[in-house]
Amino acid sequence: MYRLDEQQVKLIEALERYTESYPKDGWGWGAKALTLDELENDEEALLAWEKNIKLDPSDRFKWRIRMKESTLERLRS
Repeated sequence: MYRLDEQQVKLIEALERYTESYPKDGWGWGAKALTLDELENDEEALLAWEKNIKLDPSDRFKWRIRMKESTLERLRS
């Protein structure tokens, strides 16, 4: 993982506040997972993907499951 700039830190903090305030909202966990995944924070992204999929299982095209599997694969390598 590379060093985060100020805007990225603020985004992560906002997503953390959102998921703390609305822990059962799948959208928030998905937004957090995608952001963490893009920032190469694979361990936290994987946890957020798992919560997102659990809270919102209606992944018709299975893209979130593929994202989770991709993140897990990076952790294993």
